[in-house]
Amino acid sequence: MKLENTPRIEIRKAQLQRDSSKIVNITKWLVINNNSKISNFEIEKQFSYINVVKRKNSKEISIPLMEYINLEGKSTGKSEGLVYEFNNANCSENEFLTREKIWNYGYIYVKSFIAVSYDDVLTEKETKYYQITPIIQEISKTEWEIINTDWSNKSKDVIHLKDIEKNIQKIKNYR
Repeated sequence: MKLENTPRIEIRKAQLQRDSSKIVNITKWLVINNNSKISNFEIEKQFSYINVVKRKNSKEISIPLMEYINLEGKSTGKSEGLVYEFNNANCSENEFLTREKIWNYGYIYVKSFIAVSYDDVLTEKETKYYQITPIIQEISKTEWEIINTDWSNKSKDVIHLKDIEKNIQKIKNYR
């Protein structure tokens, strides 16, 4: 009975363009539930990093990124199929502009992680952890706790993608 009533959460990614520039303005994630009904779905927490691979020595640095994911997504009100949508609130454009400005220094990409919770049909609360960028995959609670600790330890260096010019200097000076 437990196996029959175990939800299967799947996260899909869609990238939206607003104009003819072909710059991706918004990355949108769709949360799909298969196999069993759920209720009270929510994204509990998120952690994001901007990772920079330096051209000079290929050293990779990971800087905490604030407000990359818009946690105030949209619930569909359904318990199966598409249950929730959320996005990165135009951060893709700022990510692109930052990438362009530091191209000679290094290559950047964003890594994001979320914790989601829901109640299954047996009214048991479940919490699952996912990496959603650059790939989508479920991660273990142990991995989540390591990320939580790392992000907290580096939080004094947090950046916001909207502060592009300030971030360029911070990225280049990051140790």
